[in-house]
Amino acid sequence: MSENGTNEYDVTYGRIMFLQKIIIGHDNVKSFSRHSDLVFDVDRIKQNDTIQIVCVDEYSLSESLTRKIISDFPDVDIIFVGGKWNNPTGDSLAVCKPKKIGIFNAGSINAAISKTQYWR
Repeated sequence: MSENGTNEYDVTYGRIMFLQKIIIGHDNVKSFSRHSDLVFDVDRIKQNDTIQIVCVDEYSLSESLTRKIISDFPDVDIIFVGGKWNNPTGDSLAVCKPKKIGIFNAGSINAAISKTQYWR
């Protein structure tokens, strides 16, 4: 299941495993797979769909990094920014909203996995 390699976003093994634990324990997750070291494809029960979550660890997710993530992972649905104090900038949110991409931290990722319209 885990690759535990390196990634160009410098996301640590601990941060990736933190998100993986949340996914494993979530009651709306049927199954998941991980690739590219920091990308999770999550099959959800209630919505009967698959969403892609990209794990980064950014205290303040910038617009430029957001655009890079979207370019590198064009199927991204959710960007997980890491700890409870990590958040996106307003410009980052403005890039994601029309693309229906949600951005969440450790305090809000559980709710995001449950939501049908997770980008709101």
